[in-house]
Amino acid sequence: LTYEPSEIIVTPGGKQALFESIMALVEPGVDVMILEPAWVSYAPMVEMAGGNVVHVGLDPDDNWRITSEILEAHVTPASRVIMLNSPNNPTGRVMDEVEIAAVVDFAKKHDLIVLTDEMYEKIMYDDHIHTSIAALPGMWERTLTFNGLSKAYAMTGWRVGYVAGPKAFIDEIAKVHSH
Repeated sequence: LTYEPSEIIVTPGGKQALFESIMALVEPGVDVMILEPAWVSYAPMVEMAGGNVVHVGLDPDDNWRITSEILEAHVTPASRVIMLNSPNNPTGRVMDEVEIAAVVDFAKKHDLIVLTDEMYEKIMYDDHIHTSIAALPGMWERTLTFNGLSKAYAMTGWRVGYVAGPKAFIDEIAKVHSH
């Protein structure tokens, strides 16, 4: 992914980048789809912003696979955002090409903003390959990518995170960031 400096906000940790983005993009009446299991902080951030959490429970017996059917069963007329996390915290699971394609089609069909937490992209095993959804056709303009340095570079005390995405989104987040 390639970004201009004006398309990135650096924060004191990835959690801060996620929080500021959710505060900028979510308001009362907005539904945010969270694929679960998920990192414990996602839902409270959405609730603090006044949004509604739509819990999209993935089946452990199917290795937490994401399908079009599961996504369609949880979308609402108020859905505006879907949150992804691959490699996943807490399962470690990496989305495969079929799942990514399902999310791409779904996000485009329902005109959703994608928040993709890629904190663990450099920590993968067994020949898994990380693909950033923002790199796929038609997704850069609707995706905010979150990452940081503490996980990937084993610098757990060095709290540097960031959000990268289209300038229109970043400008909205910058209003929250500056307060």
